[in-house]
Amino acid sequence: MGDPKGLVGKDKLYCIENLHYDDNCYLFKSVPREGRLPVTIESGESVTRNLPVADDIAGLAERVQSLNLRVYLEGLQPSDEVEVKLNGTTLDTKPEHPLRLSSQVSPSVMKQGPNNLVVTFTSGKAESLVMRSVELTVDYK
Repeated sequence: MGDPKGLVGKDKLYCIENLHYDDNCYLFKSVPREGRLPVTIESGESVTRNLPVADDIAGLAERVQSLNLRVYLEGLQPSDEVEVKLNGTTLDTKPEHPLRLSSQVSPSVMKQGPNNLVVTFTSGKAESLVMRSVELTVDYK
């Protein structure tokens, strides 16, 4: 853990921070709330967040076994239409769990550093969805 270079090419789980409303850091204003989760997505609207990634996944593409993005959306129904874009690329998502969308991501889509994630609730029965978590699982060969 003391040598960041030693962690390159090791399996990872990248997430967008989820600060709870009762979190002391948030209450004392020592940690900004902007850009974190949860966030509400109204029907017909989009939410943008940055997913931080330390590895140069595109540069390590030949070593990547799988790259899976999961977005947990509270209130998601089977008939809801949700579009997920990562760095401008529309991902082919599928329900993995009743409230979670999953997508295999091409390593070429990824950037080292902040990755732009846009989730659009295009249509559905609910007035809004709540994005509770975003996870990117990187498994290397």
